[in-house]
Amino acid sequence: MNIQFIVIAAVLVVVVLALVLYPVLKAQAKVGLAVLAIGAVGAGALYWQLGTPEALDARLVNQPRSMKDAIYQLETALAKDEKQPEGWALLAQSYRQDGQFEKSRDAFAKATALAPDNVAFLTDAAESRAMADAQHRFDPQAIEMLQRASTKDANNERARWFLGVALRQQGKNAEAAETWTPLLARVESAAAEALLPQVNLARVAAGLPEIQMPARASSEARGLDVHVKIDPALAKDSRVTADTAVYVIARLPDGQPMPIAARKLALSELPATVNLTDADSPMPTAKLSTVKSVEVFARLSFGGTANRGEGDIETAPVRVVLPAKSAVSLELKRE
Repeated sequence: MNIQFIVIAAVLVVVVLALVLYPVLKAQAKVGLAVLAIGAVGAGALYWQLGTPEALDARLVNQPRSMKDAIYQLETALAKDEKQPEGWALLAQSYRQDGQFEKSRDAFAKATALAPDNVAFLTDAAESRAMADAQHRFDPQAIEMLQRASTKDANNERARWFLGVALRQQGKNAEAAETWTPLLARVESAAAEALLPQVNLARVAAGLPEIQMPARASSEARGLDVHVKIDPALAKDSRVTADTAVYVIARLPDGQPMPIAARKLALSELPATVNLTDADSPMPTAKLSTVKSVEVFARLSFGGTANRGEGDIETAPVRVVLPAKSAVSLELKRE
C-alpha cells in the first residue's frame, strides 16, 4: 500500500470538504472540523478496504522489465492464491535463473506438493535440490523424485539423465550405466556422442565391458505436420497486420510450459502447413522425437514474442499421439 498516496488523497479530501463546508466551519467550527476529520479518515479507510492498492505499484501494473520484476509479480500473485502449481513452478524457474537456488528448491517443493504426479515438476524439483546443495549432490528426496518421474514416464530424458548422475554419485555405476544406455538411441547424435563415454566410464567402474553406439532411428520420421489458417473476420481486425507474428507450438500435455517444438511465421504466410521436427526444439534435452504425445496450438502474438501477452489470441490446444498419422488443423479466430 502506498501510504504517501493515501495521505495526499486525504489532504485533497480535506481541502474539498473545507470549501464545501465553509459556512458550517464559520458558524460552528467544532462541528465542521469533526466532519472534516471523519471525511478524511473515512476516505482513506474506504480506499484501504475497497480500492485497488496494486494499481499504485508500478511493478504489478507494468510488464516486467527484469527478472526481479517478474519474481515480484509472481510472489504477489501466489501470496493471494497459493494453490497454483504452475505458478510455483514458474517462480522456481525464475529464482533459478536469478541464482537464488534455495528459493528455487523451496518453490518447486510447493509445486510438487500441489501436483505430485507431474513428471516435469518432479524432475525440476530434483534438479533444484542438487543445485541448492553445496556439492551439487542429489539427496535421497531428489532421487525418490527422479525415480517416480522415470516410472511415470520412462521416455523422459531429463529424469533419466539426472537419475543416472545421482546413481553415479552414490557409486552405483552399473545402475547408472543401465539408466543412461536407452538415451543413446533417443537423443540427438551430438548428445549421444557426448553421452557414450559417460556410459562406458560407468560400465568400466562397475567391471563391465564397454559398448558401441546402438542403432539410431531417424528423428525426422516423427515430424509433425500442422496446418494453420486465420478466420477472415479476425484477419480484418485493426490490430492485425501482415507482419503480425504467429507461433505454432507443441508442448508436453499437462507438463511444463516450455515448448517441445515451436515455429514462428508472419501472418502474411497463412494459410500454411509447417512440419515441426527436432530442429524446432528450444531445449536440447527435450525433443519431439522422444515423446509419445503433445498438445499443439497456434498463437497470434501482437507483441511479437513467444510468451503469451495481453490480447494475444490462441487456438484451442489439440492433443496428438506421436507419430501422427495426419496433419493437425488449427484456425485462429476471435475468442
